[in-house]
Amino acid sequence: MLVRDPQLRGGELLSWARELRAATLAVGAQLWVNDRLDVASMVEADGIHLGRRSVNVVDARRALGEGVVVSVSAHDMDDVARARDAGAGAVLLSPIFASPGKSTPLGLDGLRAARAWLEGSPTRLVALGGIEASTTSWCLAAGAHGVAAIRADLG
Repeated sequence: MLVRDPQLRGGELLSWARELRAATLAVGAQLWVNDRLDVASMVEADGIHLGRRSVNVVDARRALGEGVVVSVSAHDMDDVARARDAGAGAVLLSPIFASPGKSTPLGLDGLRAARAWLEGSPTRLVALGGIEASTTSWCLAAGAHGVAAIRADLG
């Protein structure tokens, strides 16, 4: 579960994150927070996702501790290489397929190239952008360790 709502004020986001943390603990699921180190720390999140304008991986780990997984956004192979070199636990590569308001899709070849860049590193690769239930297996076959979706129901 990822806590992300740029429209909420800090207190509202924290309250929601606390509710989600209780729910995720009850079922043994992970809770990740998008960009908000303060909220991630206060709810003892399992992971933090950093966008392009966020703090860097080293500073996030320093603030949250080594036990918190740090993922970063990537939109090209340079971003993937930077994430790997910074020691990110995961890189969220996007967009893989056409997605409203996003740049040119990287496609399955982009996923394959990213996986090659990450070969031998512990950094995991997650595909995002235009993902649907029918395309998840393609992404996994192309080398993604997992997929994420904002609009699609992957259930």
